[in-house]
Amino acid sequence: KIKRSPLLGSQHQPYLLKQPTFGFTVHWTFSDSITVFTGQCFVDEDGKEVLKTMWLLRSHADKRIDDWKATLVGYNEFKRLEKHMEPGW
Repeated sequence: KIKRSPLLGSQHQPYLLKQPTFGFTVHWTFSDSITVFTGQCFVDEDGKEVLKTMWLLRSHADKRIDDWKATLVGYNEFKRLEKHMEPGW
């Protein structure tokens, strides 16, 4: 089961860069792993944001021989969820 996990990160301030870069680390509380993300926020002409990231996930390795298998590499894009208004709000 996925649980809330601490996140620590940093980004360039939006007023300094139109498409700011960022990085953050997540220490997963439900497993023996930690993930680092780095990426950039892109904003299109309509003001819609997308975070494009590359990440490394490192799990605990019991033996040095398992070291390489303990690191995974990936790519994700994150989009802001649309707010849905209930009728009458």
